[in-house]
Amino acid sequence: MDTLKKVVMRLPPHLQARWLEESSKFIEADIEPEFSHLTDSVERKAAVANTAFGKLVGAKPYGEKESKPKVKAKYPSLLC
Repeated sequence: MDTLKKVVMRLPPHLQARWLEESSKFIEADIEPEFSHLTDSVERKAAVANTAFGKLVGAKPYGEKESKPKVKAKYPSLLC
C-alpha cells in the first residue's frame, strides 16, 4: 500500500481526486486497492482524454489566436 500511495502522489491532482473516488468504492467493499486497480483507472482516463472531445479540454476557442509571450530585451539600447 505504501508504494501505491507514492505512485498516487506523483499523479496530477485531478487524477488523484478521481482515484480517491474510485478507491473509496473498493474500500467500502472491503477490497484493498491494488496497483492494477490504479493502472486500470489511469488507462481509462487516458483513453477518454485521447478522444476528439478530450483533446478539446484546455484548448483555445475556435478562431482565437494564440498570443505570443512578450520578451523584454535585456539591453534595449543595442536594438537601435
